[in-house]
Amino acid sequence: RNAALLVIVCTLVWSFPNGSSADTVIGADFVVSEDTVWTKEGSPYLVQGGIIVDNDSTLSVKPGTVVQFNSGGVLHVLGRLLAEGTADEPIVFSSSAGSWGGIQFFNEASSSSLDNVVVRDAHAISDFSSKDLSISNTKVEDGNYGIVAYGSRLFLDNFSAENISGDAIDISYGSDATLANITLKNVGAGVEVYVDSKADISNLAVDFSQNEAISVYVGSNARVASSTITNVSNSYGAVEVFDDSSADISNMILQGTSGDGIEVFDNGSLTIRDSVISGFREDGRCGGQVKSV
Repeated sequence: RNAALLVIVCTLVWSFPNGSSADTVIGADFVVSEDTVWTKEGSPYLVQGGIIVDNDSTLSVKPGTVVQFNSGGVLHVLGRLLAEGTADEPIVFSSSAGSWGGIQFFNEASSSSLDNVVVRDAHAISDFSSKDLSISNTKVEDGNYGIVAYGSRLFLDNFSAENISGDAIDISYGSDATLANITLKNVGAGVEVYVDSKADISNLAVDFSQNEAISVYVGSNARVASSTITNVSNSYGAVEVFDDSSADISNMILQGTSGDGIEVFDNGSLTIRDSVISGFREDGRCGGQVKSV
């Protein structure tokens, strides 16, 4: 009787979670010198140091992509960064160990955008005189600052910052910012507008600010429409306007646990209407001009 030899051939198929093929390692001081695309399939991108997106180059980051920086790493954008996730597949910029330097925009000639992005453990998203930076549906968590703008034109819509040790939003040095649907929670301070800057703010919510929730100073002005500010523990003013600056505030609920509700001084000017202030040592202290409508 002839023996039959049965040979079973097995095919081993490697599968990676979330459709990812493998880690992608980006070396220190890497320069994006041509249009480049990062994808979910290449995630996580493990960045070993700083990255520079060069002038005239675009780094496009697709939905579901994860980028992790080592301690101290920074993403410098001289060209364009287009990070456009979705609600189901946000893009995540975070740290592989310790805190990292965050994203810094320097693109004066072209616009960048972040949409459906999460930034964790970073120093800040910093905008240095860039052109029309648009940030929407984006969260900054567990960092030193949220957004820091220097001489920039900035658009924020549906933005949140939580567990921030410093200022959640800094608008400074000639910046022009439009902020809508902003949620800030457990922050060192809320929105700071200063040094010849202006901000148009609508639908602002600030909860648990250790210092001022809104501060406008050094030749700046702000309009704030529809805001809810709660659990402010600043020993001074929850809302401050001073040093030749002005603010127009309407439909505000302002509730604190200590200090003063509003402080206006050093040639500051405030117009406030349809607002409720409660829970402070004093509702307000005025050394400037306050108009209640």
